Amino acid sequence: MKQRDARALLSSIFAFALVLSGSACGSATNDENSTGPRSPDASSARVAHGTIQQWPEATAYLDVDPDPSGVIVEIGPARPGGLDALWSIATTNPASGYFYSDAVRGTSETRVAFASTFSRVSDIRDASKLAFTRASVGPVPVGGIVVIEHAASHRYLAIVLDAIQPTDPRTAGAGPYAYADVTWYLTDEGSADFGAP
Repeated sequence: MKQRDARALLSSIFAFALVLSGSACGSATNDENSTGPRSPDASSARVAHGTIQQWPEATAYLDVDPDPSGVIVEIGPARPGGLDALWSIATTNPASGYFYSDAVRGTSETRVAFASTFSRVSDIRDASKLAFTRASVGPVPVGGIVVIEHAASHRYLAIVLDAIQPTDPRTAGAGPYAYADVTWYLTDEGSADFGAP
């Protein structure tokens, strides 16, 4: 087995073990990593969006909170519930990752789908028609779109994988073995349309 394939396999196993144990760690970042809207009128927007940089694989979640003052999206630890996302590195050359629903942590609030037939999020006019059939999807290449359905709020979160920066496995210890830059899009409650104005 090639060394990078072994690292990818170990990374995936590590991510799965962290999720099952509920001990995913990583400190929450603040606004320098999240450029999501926070204005009081953001709730009137049909599709909120922003970017997250340096999201560590397998050790931290992308936590989404539709706050009364606007949508807050940030990197943080595992939560017992809510709309969030987790990823792990699949390969570094070419760069790709796996994305997980909350089923891997034993809950069933979210489902995940790889929107492989779409090249732009705004072209997804009915996210409910995507194939939400597995607990994880991937490998998702850079430029790929992942959609997470949150059952409790009837919202959809689209994540575009903009870039992956691998770490040096000789110095990364137990990880993370890579960081992702992503652009996220969140529909209004009850909407599955990412093309809405």
